[in-house]
Amino acid sequence: DIPVKHSVVNVATPLSEEAAEEDAVALASVEELNEEERKKPLALIVDDNEDFVSFMRYTLSLYFRIESAGNGKIAWQMIAELMPDIIVCDVMMPEKDGIEMTRELRADMMTSHIPIILLTAKTTIESKLEGLEYGADDYITKPFSATYLQARVENLLIQRKKLQSFYRDSLMHINMAAVPEDLP
Repeated sequence: DIPVKHSVVNVATPLSEEAAEEDAVALASVEELNEEERKKPLALIVDDNEDFVSFMRYTLSLYFRIESAGNGKIAWQMIAELMPDIIVCDVMMPEKDGIEMTRELRADMMTSHIPIILLTAKTTIESKLEGLEYGADDYITKPFSATYLQARVENLLIQRKKLQSFYRDSLMHINMAAVPEDLP
């Protein structure tokens, strides 16, 4: 066998002014798109079925940034960093199910305000009550209407924003009342 040597040659060609300008315009539009994307609320989808997560991503991505986790244990690790605006979670998953994750989220003051929608194939009233007792904001059985889910998600976020605004205004009013008026 004869040893073969390989050479790598890098060639750099200068861009025309026109090409550089086109690149700058394209980059600016991508940055603008990213800025608009960052303004969307963040939804965390928690489900061990990758096809279902893809469906949810498709269904909600027009209105939300989407992150996903394959089970409640992975989601729990992500939530502190992400602080999603809403969580849509399957009930039956390995390692940590949706009910257990909901209970833990509601017990923690840093996450207790995040709206949670539980999704499941379990249709018994006992299953629904269990999810609601642990603090889920809604319990939707599969199969479900994507339009219905979108409406519930949007309504929950609107309700949270109203509550936040109310409490912020109340706190501002209390803080202003506590300041003595005769300060120099």
